[in-house]
Amino acid sequence: MSQRFSRRILSLMVLLLATAFAQSWQDATDGVVTVRTASEADRAYLPEIFIIIQQASRDLGGWGLTLGSPTVIIHPDVASYQVATGMPWYVAAVADTHMHSIDMQRARVLAERGSLTATLRHELFHLAQPANLERYVAEGLAMHFARESPQAPSWQGQLEHLNTVLAQPASQRELQQAMARAHAEVAALLRREPAAVLLRRYD
Repeated sequence: MSQRFSRRILSLMVLLLATAFAQSWQDATDGVVTVRTASEADRAYLPEIFIIIQQASRDLGGWGLTLGSPTVIIHPDVASYQVATGMPWYVAAVADTHMHSIDMQRARVLAERGSLTATLRHELFHLAQPANLERYVAEGLAMHFARESPQAPSWQGQLEHLNTVLAQPASQRELQQAMARAHAEVAALLRREPAAVLLRRYD
C-alpha cells in the first residue's frame, strides 16, 4: 500500500469518526414508546410517528397481539443504518425482537416516498408477532397489517423454499417477488379465517 493511499484511508477514517461524533442522538418518548433520532429533519416527524405507533398498538390488540414498549431508532444516513443492521440499502427498516427495537432509515425520506406509515406498521407487527411464526407467514401478515401492496410479480418457486429466499434474497427484485408470494399465500389463509384466529395457532 502506498504512503499516499494510506494517508487517504486515514483521512477518510478521521472524517467518518468526526461525522459520528458530530451526530447528536436524542430520545423522545410518549411514556411507552421511545424514538431515537440524530437529525433535526427527522425530529420534525416525531408527532406523526407517535400517532402511527399508537394506532398500530391498538390495531395489534385487535389481532390479539401486544406491542409493549419498543424503541425506534431513526438513522441519519444509510451508512449509519447499514453499520447497525448489516442490511442492504433497499431494506427500509428491520425489527430486532431480542432488543425490542426497530432500526429505520430516514423518516424524512420515507415520508417523502409515502411509506413511513407502512414501514413502521410492518416492523411493529414483527415486534409483536409470536416467536415461532413461520417467516413467510410473518412477512405476509406484516404486509397485510401495514396495508402494503406487492411491488413485483409473485415468486414462482416451491413454497418450501420461500422462507430461504426471504431470508437471503439475491437482489432487491427477488426480495420484492418473495414478499409478493408471501402476501398472496397469507391472503389465501385470511380468506379462511381472521388474523387473530390464525395467530392463535402459534401461541
